[in-house]
Amino acid sequence: MKKLYDILGVPTDASDADLKKAYKKLAIKYHPDKNPDDSAAEEKFKEVNSAYEILSNPKKKVQYQQQQNPFSGAGSTGWTQGGMDMFEEMLRNQNFGEMFNQRYGWGNSGRGRDVQTIMQLTLQEAYYGVERKMMMGVKTFNVKIPKGVRPGQHLRIKGEGQKGHTEDKNGDLIVIIKIAPHTTFLLDEQGLHTVIHIDLYDAILGSTKKIQIFDRTLNYKIPKGTQNGKTLRIRNKGYPLWKREGMFSDLLISVIVDIPTNLTQKELALFEKLKESKNR
Repeated sequence: MKKLYDILGVPTDASDADLKKAYKKLAIKYHPDKNPDDSAAEEKFKEVNSAYEILSNPKKKVQYQQQQNPFSGAGSTGWTQGGMDMFEEMLRNQNFGEMFNQRYGWGNSGRGRDVQTIMQLTLQEAYYGVERKMMMGVKTFNVKIPKGVRPGQHLRIKGEGQKGHTEDKNGDLIVIIKIAPHTTFLLDEQGLHTVIHIDLYDAILGSTKKIQIFDRTLNYKIPKGTQNGKTLRIRNKGYPLWKREGMFSDLLISVIVDIPTNLTQKELALFEKLKESKNR
């Protein structure tokens, strides 16, 4: 049987830190994700995991070191030959690692499972980005949500899921984004939507309007002859584009034209004259 220290490539007097460092390097090198369809790498990965599992456990490490010393006679403190055979069989058994991982809910590689959680933001938080505190078990940490995140988007926080066999094998935390409804704006795949009311005169003659998008004030034009129900598209002034600094989707403004209902007799007369001139 190949000696465990040789498997990890360290001397027999290696410290716990050296063992861990060597293990991490080899585990990354031979990980199945990096070596798909490579059975030799997969076997090496299992061998490295088994060796580190024994050498990182104080009790198992002592037993293994005793097994390596020559022994004979009734007073020996080493393993019996039967114990050695069982130890070798344990290392060779491909199911051993899987059984051990299943005991702790890990995957076949000893990796902790990914954990999902839902985070609800306001539209303004999603627009500008926000940092939130989260708690997983007894651990509290900050999660930074970049601006432009969208409803239903999954953010992966490395290493904050279920604990794995070692720290580098911790699962990830998957944060699913929900955005609460807003009273003024609606976000969809086209961009940021809103609805405005204008009077008949602005619809006919056109005008310049202002709209407040959180702490930004935007000027835009109502074209002459704007019809009721028309949607104005303001290019690149809507919602921030994910991880594209300084770029925005379109702002879509649906126009509702309010017809006046309290006109004076003088105003009605003016409309009559306008009607007559159109009919000539």
